[in-house]
Amino acid sequence: MDKLESFTKRYGTFNDATINEISYILDYRNPQLKLVAETLNIIDSDFETVTIFFYNVIEFKFFEPKGSHNHKAIWDCNFLYLQEGYAFDFNPWAESTKYLEEIRKSNFYVLCKDFSFEFKKD
Repeated sequence: MDKLESFTKRYGTFNDATINEISYILDYRNPQLKLVAETLNIIDSDFETVTIFFYNVIEFKFFEPKGSHNHKAIWDCNFLYLQEGYAFDFNPWAESTKYLEEIRKSNFYVLCKDFSFEFKKD
């Protein structure tokens, strides 16, 4: 099973996830991003902590205008595999975004060549 399929099977669309930490490692060869969130494991119907590691980050945007709440995923997030790699859109501009031009309109997205994730029960 593809890891993106495995991720979405376990967490769905990340609806109501709370993002607790974002850290970025500056490395010209392999820029990396780590995101830690509390979200619902839809298989077990229980909340858990998931850490997502994004490798070879191509683009990353986190813009939080006054009054917004990007740390809380209120709507469904979009997770896609594109030619460039993987797209994780945590604050979609439109429903079911499938194109890079639409993803770039989001206030919070990560484009990377690879990723992994780990989790622990709360």
